[in-house]
Amino acid sequence: MAVALGRPSDVTVVTGDEPTVLDRAGRIRVLRDCGVVARVAPEQKLQVIEALREAGRVVGMIGDGAAVRAVGVGVGIATRGSEANHRR
Repeated sequence: MAVALGRPSDVTVVTGDEPTVLDRAGRIRVLRDCGVVARVAPEQKLQVIEALREAGRVVGMIGDGAAVRAVGVGVGIATRGSEANHRR
């Protein structure tokens, strides 16, 4: 899907439990250079956001939950779920 949206074919994709089964330093190391994080459970998204920020990355996300409000660039989808707040 990332390639179909214009990402390079060699983009590093991290999915599912890959980053969340690691300790804090491991998450930072794995996520620092990845281009796409996908299929992560809602309760794991804040761990991913924290690790990416600590790695010096700007984080953007599309969704409808609390994690969208925690990122630097969030696009809220309010058709179902919680309402995203406008920031800045």
